[in-house]
Amino acid sequence: MTKQTIELEKQVIDQNQYDRNRQIELWNLPPELIKDKSQEALKREAATLLSLTQPTDAPVLPSQIDVVHKLKKEGNIIVELTSRTLQAKVLKGRKTLKEKTKQDTLKAKKCGKLSVVESLCQEYKKLDYACRMISKKNQDTRSFFFNRKLFLVRSVEGQDKFHRISHISDLYALYGDTLVDGLFKKDGE
Repeated sequence: MTKQTIELEKQVIDQNQYDRNRQIELWNLPPELIKDKSQEALKREAATLLSLTQPTDAPVLPSQIDVVHKLKKEGNIIVELTSRTLQAKVLKGRKTLKEKTKQDTLKAKKCGKLSVVESLCQEYKKLDYACRMISKKNQDTRSFFFNRKLFLVRSVEGQDKFHRISHISDLYALYGDTLVDGLFKKDGE
């Protein structure tokens, strides 16, 4: 693949991810919480759950949600918020879901395993999967998302080196053909 083609693909992938800059996914919801609900009812449920990530004096309101859709996997929904800043606040505040009082609220709603995650375009989902598989194989490696960008952190001689991953070619450059090709092969191939 030429360098120019790779750069164009990176731009397309980044644009696909940027298009999701107001979206959040909620995973592991009980089916009865979202089954056969109107759009307005789904917005109210999503607002209630997302409010747990915010201070009590600044809840997420249904009017701050543009649309809610169910995803293919049962119990998962995607929420499009009205602003990028609200999405950033929710993602930043999701760590507060571990607090005891919020855990009790989630358990009462049968959402004890709720995950609030950044919505990823298909290309980034594949790259994230590849990075997680590499992290499993290499104990000195970890990956994370920050501001809609995927990073791989490698510990080299006690120093952390951060690598932005926006295309499969970035992984090939770091790890070579053998490891990266092996990540996507099915058993028996």
